[in-house]
Amino acid sequence: MNRKPRILLVLSWFAFAAAMIVCGAAATSASPEDFTALVQRLQQEKPSFAKRHQQLLAERYDLSDRPARSVTMSRGKPVQEGVRL
Repeated sequence: MNRKPRILLVLSWFAFAAAMIVCGAAATSASPEDFTALVQRLQQEKPSFAKRHQQLLAERYDLSDRPARSVTMSRGKPVQEGVRL
């Protein structure tokens, strides 16, 4: 291998490594949050998140309960009837 391409290859690897280190440092320097504060914040956001998720499911899928009359699973559990889109 010629000397010039080898030097360019090494320099490009160093540049890539430096960029990864800088990006990693920037990502970890975001405001750290202790675990208990994180848990409290997520618990407070959970109802709104669950409501938004349920609305999304209702828009995309038919979640109505329509058990088939003639078919059941073992132990009598009903099987849903029709196409569920």
